[in-house]
Amino acid sequence: MIIDVEFHEFCLMFPNADQQDFDGLVEDIALNGLLEPIMLFEGKILDGRTRYLACKVTNTPPTFMPFTGDSDEAYSYVVSKNLHRHTSMIGFRLPKPAEPHPNCPNYGPVNPANYLCLASCHNNIMPIEI
Repeated sequence: MIIDVEFHEFCLMFPNADQQDFDGLVEDIALNGLLEPIMLFEGKILDGRTRYLACKVTNTPPTFMPFTGDSDEAYSYVVSKNLHRHTSMIGFRLPKPAEPHPNCPNYGPVNPANYLCLASCHNNIMPIEI
């Protein structure tokens, strides 16, 4: 059984992972274990809320590491870690493509295989061959 640990108020400033990301992390932790320790500050989870919850689901013993800075440093740390995560994830998630413009050489049903070409056409850039 995994002990219950509270979430620090700084950790709670950021939204939870969406269900797809959480499920992926659960699968990864079940397969590989927890690879990055969960950061604690003032006895509460500062960074690693989703990892902690995934450990609970998989019954994987979490590893914890104490944050040794002061409150200002803890705040800066969690903001830096989470803003980087959220920003870096944007590039890996392509938005749903819109219907192409009728003048696009690839006009027709939209599918992921021609998304990059469709995006190029909408920006008046020569489409690429896929």
